[in-house]
Amino acid sequence: MLWWAPWKPWEPGKKGKPEEIFSYYNKSVALIYQTYYFEVSANGETLGQFVFDQNDEIIPLKEAGYPMGGFGTGFFVSDDGLIMTNRHVMNPYMTEQDHIKQLKQYFEISLEQYASALQRKYPDQAVIYRNAANNVSVSVEIYQTGVAPNDTYVTSMNDFLPCTVLGDTGSDEVDLGLIQLNSKRLPDGCKCYVN
Repeated sequence: MLWWAPWKPWEPGKKGKPEEIFSYYNKSVALIYQTYYFEVSANGETLGQFVFDQNDEIIPLKEAGYPMGGFGTGFFVSDDGLIMTNRHVMNPYMTEQDHIKQLKQYFEISLEQYASALQRKYPDQAVIYRNAANNVSVSVEIYQTGVAPNDTYVTSMNDFLPCTVLGDTGSDEVDLGLIQLNSKRLPDGCKCYVN
């Protein structure tokens, strides 16, 4: 379950123009970048790690040389670097269901075809591959999560501050998640929205 805190006004008792509020909190918003890949298993054994290219073709992770990635936003909610974001930003499996189905189907069909090819000469081996075809699973594995506070000049993944995914609401109706900077401190110049 997520940690919740009360809303902290930008300055207690002080009214301000939208520009003043933006100026005060502007570095409290962060760009979140997360990289991930798909791991395919059958009968508990890993068959490989994969990504998809721009044409939705399946490519082994080693061949691609880098994982897939996605962006989102969040905001700092504590002095120890907690960042509130959307659940779907930190859990790519929520938006990758089509790729998961595609990989599962590809390996089920491939293993079944291999089993059929072995059936006549090697029936015992065919049974093993047919069983594997019926037990394919696909998981989304997080490779790296990082954030860049607003107004940070980003030229590569090295410019993002490393983070750890802490958890989410576990609910499709409440699309919230929580990550934390590995340094466990608020970056210089940032203010948090809540106490």
